[in-house]
Amino acid sequence: MDQDEISLTIEELSEQTQTPVRTVRYYIAEGLLPGPGSRGKGASYTEEHLLRLRLIRRLAERRHGR
Repeated sequence: MDQDEISLTIEELSEQTQTPVRTVRYYIAEGLLPGPGSRGKGASYTEEHLLRLRLIRRLAERRHGR
């Protein structure tokens, strides 16, 4: 992992994107968001996860705002 690359827990990812943890897990299960690099307590999410989740949220808001 690069020194500049961030490493977030699912709770931190959830908080930064204002997305419930349950919804993050749903997006992973549906293939919209890649899973973490590892499983269990050591699971970490990167900036790629953060950016993709923000995009998913924006697209969902746009769809619901019709």
